[in-house]
Amino acid sequence: MSRRQFSLISSLFFLSIIFLSPVSHAAKVETSIAPIHSVVSYLLDGIDQPGLLIDKATSPHDFALKPSHRLRLKRAKLIIWGGESLETSLALPIKKITRKKDLALLDNRKLDLLGFRTQNHWLPAVAQSSAITYSASQESSSDKHSNKHKHDHSLHSQLYKDPHFWLDPRRVSTAAEIIHQQLQAVYPKQSLQLKSNLAAFNRQLEVLDQNLRNKLYPVQKTPFLVFHDAWQYFDHRYQLNPAGALTNNPEQPLKLRTIHLLKQRIRNQNIHCLFSEPQFPTKSVQTLARLTDIKVALLDPLGSQLAPGKQLYFQMMNKIGDVMRQCLIHS
Repeated sequence: MSRRQFSLISSLFFLSIIFLSPVSHAAKVETSIAPIHSVVSYLLDGIDQPGLLIDKATSPHDFALKPSHRLRLKRAKLIIWGGESLETSLALPIKKITRKKDLALLDNRKLDLLGFRTQNHWLPAVAQSSAITYSASQESSSDKHSNKHKHDHSLHSQLYKDPHFWLDPRRVSTAAEIIHQQLQAVYPKQSLQLKSNLAAFNRQLEVLDQNLRNKLYPVQKTPFLVFHDAWQYFDHRYQLNPAGALTNNPEQPLKLRTIHLLKQRIRNQNIHCLFSEPQFPTKSVQTLARLTDIKVALLDPLGSQLAPGKQLYFQMMNKIGDVMRQCLIHS
């Protein structure tokens, strides 16, 4: 083969990669995290397939935007995401493109978001240790626009609200209504199909909600610990009895004083379950488990081990309920 032929074949090969790549087939609707993608997939069933920007195994707080992601954002007709306080790295690119074609769900008051559980009543045992205290008056403007993608609740300071709304099926039903209205503008000819899909989604959501109520009723009074406080909406909906979180900053290891106080709390409140998450380091959890008899179970609020699609949300929530019940009922 001559050098000229080799060069021609190489050029054709690389051009094929560019033109056959997924980026060239950008979705009309892009979504941020897997649970939101699942809801949109359900609503667009039989109509179109939405894109998923953030890998399901990645925390939305730590997501690094690639050039291919930026191109997809530019090409999309609608971008559905949580908002700046959840997917921090998406905020600036979306603002630069245009805010007219994005739907930030956390900005909608209909979701009735909850404020963060404060240290005074949520983390009393670790109030003077590694848990970070947030004070709006202490936050500088430079902190608000920090580019550090650490999961510290100070990153949520713009809204002062807990962004994990999707862990309450009632709020997901509200979010679906909000999304449905926006999809009507993108797919005006499929209005009837969108309406039918929304109705089917809400019916399945009602079944899910009732199943979780029945499943978790026997363990409502059993205390437990979580690695970090992502579970407020789930706790409230199913009247659970959380005893606190290990930390507000999963990137930081627990201090010795924190571990000592947590050991006391575990013993005094007879706590036997600690729920961790796959998106964050487990060293602190392993340390505490080694020093106590507490059982560690994995709760996944992003469905990272599930296939993306219309059923991911339902599978994820059912699995959360199963894991919680299994750990707590044997406590």
